[in-house]
Amino acid sequence: MTTVKENMIQAHTTQTTTSLATVNDDCFLRLNEVLKILSVSRSTWWANVKKGTYPQPYKISERTTAWKIADIRKLAGEIGRDEQNPS
Repeated sequence: MTTVKENMIQAHTTQTTTSLATVNDDCFLRLNEVLKILSVSRSTWWANVKKGTYPQPYKISERTTAWKIADIRKLAGEIGRDEQNPS
């Protein structure tokens, strides 16, 4: 079993912004990486986290917050479906 820190290093070193599909679901992404993948602003991201529309973060340490890649993949799929089928 890998540690959270090892998972974060693995995610970072595999260039998550271009190859998200090849990274293990148990890895974590920091906010800057999430924002690049989903193309949303920091304020929009946090507003939607607060509303419960976007996934809740994991507190890795006192000053480190991250999201599981599986959660971001799921959200990206939902956003993609919404864009294809606007209301």
